[in-house]
Amino acid sequence: MIWFCHKGMSGDVSQEEFNELMDKFKNAVDDDLNIPLAIAYVWEAAKTTIKSDKIYKLLLDMDEIISLDFDKICPKEDNVSETLEPEIMELINRRIEARENKDYELSDVLRNLLNEKGIAVKDTKEGMKWERLK
Repeated sequence: MIWFCHKGMSGDVSQEEFNELMDKFKNAVDDDLNIPLAIAYVWEAAKTTIKSDKIYKLLLDMDEIISLDFDKICPKEDNVSETLEPEIMELINRRIEARENKDYELSDVLRNLLNEKGIAVKDTKEGMKWERLK
């Protein structure tokens, strides 16, 4: 779920970088439906170091074509980013990245920080879930 790290983030991705990512993807699809290459460009966009809601929406647009069902994993209409403070969202995103990089020590540290801030996280086979502690 590395793509989810971009949701609700305010990083400033240049229009040039954004267009380049979309053009690479479209060119791959236009090249006799070169889906392996298109998926490689989805991965490139997801791994962009600047976390941006703009990239998150680009990834969902790409998914409309290749149908990996990102929106079913985390529906477009949910308000996760609107219900959490930016600091909490940043910790959640860092934890998701740590788990994807198999840095479980950092993941545990971030879990504890989130817990101290009133957010309980649980890892499931569908991905990380969170809830506010009462």
